[in-house]
Amino acid sequence: MIVEIVTDITTEPITITEVKAALRITGSAHDDDLEDMISDARRYVERATDSSVSERSLKVTNEIEMEEYELPFGPIIGDVTESTNTDSQYVYEYSAGYSPTPPDMKRLILEVIKYWYDIDDTSADLPVAIMKKIQLLTRNP
Repeated sequence: MIVEIVTDITTEPITITEVKAALRITGSAHDDDLEDMISDARRYVERATDSSVSERSLKVTNEIEMEEYELPFGPIIGDVTESTNTDSQYVYEYSAGYSPTPPDMKRLILEVIKYWYDIDDTSADLPVAIMKKIQLLTRNP
């Protein structure tokens, strides 16, 4: 399966102000790193939950036919356009994502950011408590 983001989200669901308040940071020395961490944490949560936290347009190419509920990064918004390409692969084009981002999803992204910031390592495994919350928010096709 090939997933192409046609139109990505325009605004992160968590602001730098929210992150700085959660981390009790008052200065701006870390703003660039925090902005990167917001995007990284959002992408991590999206992949882990198979959800799009904000609206975006996607194009999925797959060798087998898929049902709408099997398409990645839901929830699906509106209609799904299905076609086949020259290689006889199924091509799906659709919009997906939450609007607005659910509060529990925002809190999860903040928790990931707080953990990464505290240990100063965005590649570290997340604690079990955060992984359980991810599991609760994961889409079940």
